[in-house]
Amino acid sequence: MERTRIERLVGGGVIVAGLVFLLQAYASTAPRVGYALSASFDRVEGIGVGSEVRLGGVEIGRVTGVGIDPKTFRPRLTLSIADAYRLPRDSVAAVRGDGLIGSKYVKVVPGNAQEKLAPGAAFAATENVIDVEAMIRRIVELAVE
Repeated sequence: MERTRIERLVGGGVIVAGLVFLLQAYASTAPRVGYALSASFDRVEGIGVGSEVRLGGVEIGRVTGVGIDPKTFRPRLTLSIADAYRLPRDSVAAVRGDGLIGSKYVKVVPGNAQEKLAPGAAFAATENVIDVEAMIRRIVELAVE
């Protein structure tokens, strides 16, 4: 009798923990309210739908689309920015990473312009991801020579 009671408590705990994980997964993939901006880069390795958009280390949005600009053939990201953050027109979008092997995110550096980026607008200036592997490969090649 005592054993079945413990088994029920443990089973209930497992079910509650599973529901918490499901709710967290849904919250991280649920559409966010905000406005769309786009940014074109030369390279976007490690960025995918759902990657964070940060300003000063604080998440202000998510990447909602990854594609190729049909005119320039450059990778283009579509970003959803929270309505609370109206970015200046001269802001810069940059692809960055959390350390050498950490996840990639889009860093926004706000500009000083009085005019704001309108919904659907594109960042005029972007910075590409730093290719750490290529840098290490080059250092090794130089050391071997």
